[in-house]
Amino acid sequence: MNNTGGLDALMPNARSDKGIPHLIDNLMTDALTLGSQQDKKVIDAEIIRAAVDNQGLY
Repeated sequence: MNNTGGLDALMPNARSDKGIPHLIDNLMTDALTLGSQQDKKVIDAEIIRAAVDNQGLY
């Protein structure tokens, strides 16, 4: 049994390749990549904004 802390119930599309969970996953991956490239210890609002810009999300 996969214990995900109830996330499956909250986000039933999490395993889908469409929808909000997919967008969040892509955004966070981009933010982590940018933060790593800039040797950031914390992913701050500046990095999130840069990831949003990279993803074309406004």
